[in-house]
Amino acid sequence: MKYWLTLLSFLLSFHAYAQELAGRIPPELLQKASISKMDSLITLKANSKKEHRLVGYESPNIKSTPLMLFSIFTAEVEGNPQHLAFGAYYETAGMGRMELKYLGNDGPFIKAALTMHNNLLTEMYFESTYFEFE
Repeated sequence: MKYWLTLLSFLLSFHAYAQELAGRIPPELLQKASISKMDSLITLKANSKKEHRLVGYESPNIKSTPLMLFSIFTAEVEGNPQHLAFGAYYETAGMGRMELKYLGNDGPFIKAALTMHNNLLTEMYFESTYFEFE
């Protein structure tokens, strides 16, 4: 029981921090991820002049379990300090052989497939505000 209370506390604080940080990034300083119109691959390239913080959630709800994080902030990425199931990265190039593929929209979220060698690892949801098609 104590484990679940600790996990719940962590998730609530992680969510609150994500919302606070997202609200502080002015639109002109926000680095968005790109969705390819050709193959639906999602890419995010870190830009030292812009900020980003994209969280992949288990379900289309920001209160659901975070599974993956893309952030410009070293303290959030190095060593995966939140122990996210699929890791924390500066950009998609850092994911090794894993790839994210856009599957569609689900309300204010996009649904993405996380794959490795064309095998599905999981599906996750990101807030659509942080994505653009190219």
